[in-house]
Amino acid sequence: MNHYEFDSITAQNNFSFDFLLLLFVLSFWLEIMLMKTVATSLCIMLLIGITSCTSKSESKKSTSEKSKGQSSMEQDYDQRIAVIENNPDLTTMPSLSFNNNEGSTIKAVVHFDAQGNEVKIEEFYNDVATGNYGTNTFYFEKGRLFASKEVYHDSQRKEPTFVERISYYDSIPKVRYSKERTTFYEADLPNVQFKAVKAVACSFDRAMRALNEEGEFTTTFQGFIRNGDMEYILVGENSESGYVSSLSVTFVDNAIRQLRDNEVKSIGIPLAVEHQEAEDVSGMSYQLLSSIKILKK
Repeated sequence: MNHYEFDSITAQNNFSFDFLLLLFVLSFWLEIMLMKTVATSLCIMLLIGITSCTSKSESKKSTSEKSKGQSSMEQDYDQRIAVIENNPDLTTMPSLSFNNNEGSTIKAVVHFDAQGNEVKIEEFYNDVATGNYGTNTFYFEKGRLFASKEVYHDSQRKEPTFVERISYYDSIPKVRYSKERTTFYEADLPNVQFKAVKAVACSFDRAMRALNEEGEFTTTFQGFIRNGDMEYILVGENSESGYVSSLSVTFVDNAIRQLRDNEVKSIGIPLAVEHQEAEDVSGMSYQLLSSIKILKK
């Protein structure tokens, strides 16, 4: 064998070895890549499984917390309240605004739906004797009270506190359940959780007396007040400590003329009055007398 043949065989052997080595390296690299791919796939599947389990867990937790926070009864009542509160077709009729010598005030507003049904009554009050002031709201279905909401400043507690209390009633109506939340600042009430409390009924009798001008809100003639070009007629309970209401007089009819001519002697005469609410140029609200009738004692 000559030198040329020997070199050819050696070259062939070297080529075979290099080729085998290349195949081995490629095979090893492919195996590593395959393992990484499988591992990555497993990780992705594991992450999806964990995320799915977490979502289901959080969903169950959220549902559980919601059910713990509010019972189905509360949800039902609150939905019925929301239907009334979100009704854009409600019409209102306010009572007269009453105040007494101590400075206490009372006013009520009744709300009607499109069919003329009474669905909500609001009572705004400031009781100087107790220091309490706030709003009572009553909700009705088919003429029956089913819920009440009190939002008021309670000065009778150890520390003056703002209270929001909601009560639900059965068909009698009797209180089924009451809940409340309290804070030192009224603006913080929506951020506080309700807590169940002893059932407390909230009466709308006083609001109805104000709307119907009965009892301490009877409208008897109590005289005139004149302030420059403005004239007001006072109506209310015929008592020194009773509630009265003032209405601006912008017309003169037989009833006004008779009361003017016999102002002192007419004190205590029962009247039927109708009014409108108005605002002056400065934005101050006042009551405008729209009609008046002298009733028999």
